[in-house]
Amino acid sequence: MKIALATPLFAERHGTRTITETLASALIEIGHTVTVVTCDQGCAKSYAPAENSQITVVTAFNFMEAWRQFRAHDAVMSIHPSSKLGWPAVMSRRRMLISHHVWYVGGRRAADVSRRALLAFAPNIACSQAVADTVPVACTAVLNGVRGDLLTLRPSEALRSIDLLFVGAMSKDKGADIALDVMAEYCREIGPESWGRVALVGPRSPDFDLNAAIAASGLPASVYRGAADGNQVAKFYGNAVITLVPYRRESFGLVPIEAMACGSCVIGAARGGLLESIGSGGILVPLDDKSAWIEACKRLIGSTSEQYAIQQNARLHLEKFSPYRMATEYLDSFSNG
Repeated sequence: MKIALATPLFAERHGTRTITETLASALIEIGHTVTVVTCDQGCAKSYAPAENSQITVVTAFNFMEAWRQFRAHDAVMSIHPSSKLGWPAVMSRRRMLISHHVWYVGGRRAADVSRRALLAFAPNIACSQAVADTVPVACTAVLNGVRGDLLTLRPSEALRSIDLLFVGAMSKDKGADIALDVMAEYCREIGPESWGRVALVGPRSPDFDLNAAIAASGLPASVYRGAADGNQVAKFYGNAVITLVPYRRESFGLVPIEAMACGSCVIGAARGGLLESIGSGGILVPLDDKSAWIEACKRLIGSTSEQYAIQQNARLHLEKFSPYRMATEYLDSFSNG
């Protein structure tokens, strides 16, 4: 089957590109032909596919161009509901489904009304039950697939040099303030020798004064290790006993899955998409209960047997996120919608 993946966003390092590429690769492996159709013109032009990739990316500059692209295919999978690409897909009269990867937020603007009306023309699926519950029409949860290399358990350091690790944007939305509070309290109980065993990794954010927060916590500035790319982040995970995921609003959550794959035990907030991305593969605690975070951290650090048990649970949990499963469930949604 010839399948068009319609996505309004295709920026490098954007989660939407990762999702689209993962789904496209799995569909191709099953035997389908896939074209990514985007209105993100600059990103489409600069797209450099991986070696041996069979993914084709084209730009739809207007309604008619998008319509022609979709008419040339047997089916359209829309990654995010988008009026710019959604209505040409509807008018192409091809089989169609719409997938949601962020919280659905309605409104009264013309664009919001148009996007809401679009949902009635196709089956709707979401990356987590938390997101599905925000969609104003019937919506089924289909967990995102994760690249195969991330699901392959990587060897970790025999002696891990980091007790507590936080990976993500240094923002309040990602709970960087909570992670810092937990690290500071942990270090106060253990002593100054633990300062070098906590680490914050990720880009700075304008909504959070990281330098001031670190100074107020009593921790040294060296706890912030800066931003890191994929391979560097994997090394941090492999060196960390625990990865903290105190995200306030997370529709899915790739970080805990990456951490599990590298053998780091995950402690995360019991809310949003983290309920599914962490699930039985880690420990879930109430977001605002700092004592629960500290207790979970101390218990894990002090028990190699519990660390091992969580790592074994994570192995089983990671099987839920195979790209093949995601692709087949997307295909099944055509029949079930």
